Amino acid sequence: MKTTIEINDDLLADAKAFAIAHRTSLRRVLEDALVLLVRQKGGITKGGIKLRKHPFHGKGLTPQAQNMSQREIRELAYAGRGGKEAGDDRAGDDRA
Repeated sequence: MKTTIEINDDLLADAKAFAIAHRTSLRRVLEDALVLLVRQKGGITKGGIKLRKHPFHGKGLTPQAQNMSQREIRELAYAGRGGKEAGDDRAGDDRA
């Protein structure tokens, strides 16, 4: 995944020098450093990222939403909260 972050100039220069000295990429240096930090803090096991379970004990969709499209359900969920109102078909940005 690509992302943009702000890094202290001196730290970035040190990381680049480290990558050159160890014949590896800056990306590898940064990934390895993040893995070590997160493991140290207890967030990653050797098998990968450790996720907490968040079970949902709901009863599924309401009868009103049973036959709605994903778009209609989203519009219903955000109605009155800054999203388009349900049934509002005006042109606009409709990214999922």
